[in-house]
Amino acid sequence: MFKSDISKNEIIKLYESGVSGNQISIKYNINIATLMYTLRKNNIPIRTVSEGVNLYLENTFQKDSIIINKELDEIIIGNLLGDGYVRKSKVRCTYAHVDKNKEYIKWLISMFENSSISCHFNSTTSANGCYSFQTNSYQCLNNYHDRFYQDKRIVPSDILLTPIVLRQWFISDGNTHKTAGLSIAKSPYNKILMIQLQIL
Repeated sequence: MFKSDISKNEIIKLYESGVSGNQISIKYNINIATLMYTLRKNNIPIRTVSEGVNLYLENTFQKDSIIINKELDEIIIGNLLGDGYVRKSKVRCTYAHVDKNKEYIKWLISMFENSSISCHFNSTTSANGCYSFQTNSYQCLNNYHDRFYQDKRIVPSDILLTPIVLRQWFISDGNTHKTAGLSIAKSPYNKILMIQLQIL
């Protein structure tokens, strides 16, 4: 049936294991139409284009082995309560941040790079005089996207306001006032977070 010595059962096993139809077709010199016909004839669900792309990305880019230490984890969480944000592209995420203080952005970059996370600094200031950076895409950042972004941006109910988390949140959204003392933006309202602030 096939020009290659590979059997029908081997073809099905490869496809079900995640190897794409195109990869099988090229590697074993099998006509793609014949391959798809064989899969359908044997009641094997054919992946959609979107499923195929995501699977390709997962297989092409090795799972990263980045370990985010406790300090960086708390820095990210505190920043996400303020001006930090995480973008998801296909199966991996990038972290990005904007601030008017160039040295602060450089410091944030150093904290990420200490965990072997590659960053790109935007040295061009915008009209409002801000600097920015973003990381490469990593699977270890997916957790932050899943926690903070659902239908809209939220504050997770399990946030614990440690000194580092609160410091980073204040750097992003805090202010000092001569009469009122310190103030901090409430971000998306979260009752548990507000109770922690009152206790502190």
